[in-house]
Amino acid sequence: MGCRRPSERRVPDEPGSARCADRRAGDRCDASASAMIASPCTNVCRIHAKTGWCEGCARTIDEIVVWSNAPDTLKQQILDSLPARREILVEQHAVFTAAEHHDMP
Repeated sequence: MGCRRPSERRVPDEPGSARCADRRAGDRCDASASAMIASPCTNVCRIHAKTGWCEGCARTIDEIVVWSNAPDTLKQQILDSLPARREILVEQHAVFTAAEHHDMP
């Protein structure tokens, strides 16, 4: 996240922004802070019995559970694995909900 005071909304800031430069002692500001990575959730939340992957987003239950607190590096690793999983869900298991979201980042 970006720099913020406890009373402020959680809105990502660009490192080096005026808001980061204007922080109080105790506020967190990290120049290497990364942008938030959006969840790949498609609101089609059914776990495929044979693969253990969500039929909508292709994540495992463990990946879904940790997503909100996971570091961006882990989120990116999860995202990188999804296209191949979606392909398997469509080609080998005829799960077409995964195909509908195949082009999602």
